Amino acid sequence: MADNKSKQPIIIRKKKAAHGHHGGAWKIALADMMTAMMAFFLVMWIVGMDVQTKQGIAAYFQNMSARASHQPASPHIVHLQGSPPVNPRPKPPVPRDNNLDKQNATIIASQIDSLIGSNPQLERLRGAVSVQVEDKQMRVDFHDGGGQSLFVADGTQLRPEARKLVEGVAVIMQHNRARMIIEGHSESRGSTGGSGQGLWEQSTGRAVALRGVLANAGIGDDRILEVKGLGDTKLTTPEDPVNPANRRVSIVAPYDLPD
Repeated sequence: MADNKSKQPIIIRKKKAAHGHHGGAWKIALADMMTAMMAFFLVMWIVGMDVQTKQGIAAYFQNMSARASHQPASPHIVHLQGSPPVNPRPKPPVPRDNNLDKQNATIIASQIDSLIGSNPQLERLRGAVSVQVEDKQMRVDFHDGGGQSLFVADGTQLRPEARKLVEGVAVIMQHNRARMIIEGHSESRGSTGGSGQGLWEQSTGRAVALRGVLANAGIGDDRILEVKGLGDTKLTTPEDPVNPANRRVSIVAPYDLPD
């Protein structure tokens, strides 16, 4: 009997420990995150609305009970007017190949200076031409002064040396695509400085003479915006209205053309 008991197998039973409860904290965190995302997208949606839609939503929440009891049924909770805003497609830039810019105007000014310096005959007329590179336009002025006169006998016909100067500048302008305004100006006459009919006729005739030189250089009518005589309305030396420097013709090349 003792032997049988000693051979009986020993069975050890181990009690499994119960798994701990994980809890629902992760579910609360997920719900908070989803709520925050919904609120964010709702705010972004409202920000993108037009003003009328925003006003409609604000009016609804300010008086919800009145709308629920007195307003007729509608397929829309908030009354929306108009159509959703459409973002317009950006317009392609307008080509500016016929316009001048400040950089090219500076180059033209340098070319005119080199033209005058390379010819002794034109060098004597250096004081009769000035180039101004401004913020919105380039201006080339041919004017009397320094003992030099551009026109014959106070008329509208260019002197030969002055014509050669204008022709050289015209060739330079012919090689770019800038469109131009031709202006004629006169000095005031008399102590009152008032303009008579002769000043308008003279300034206009000189502007037409300048236009003729440009035409002979190959600058066609499509490059000319305007030809006008301004009399003594725009003096370069208003403190000295009778100064011959006020008597001039000008080539004005705007950077931006009018529509």
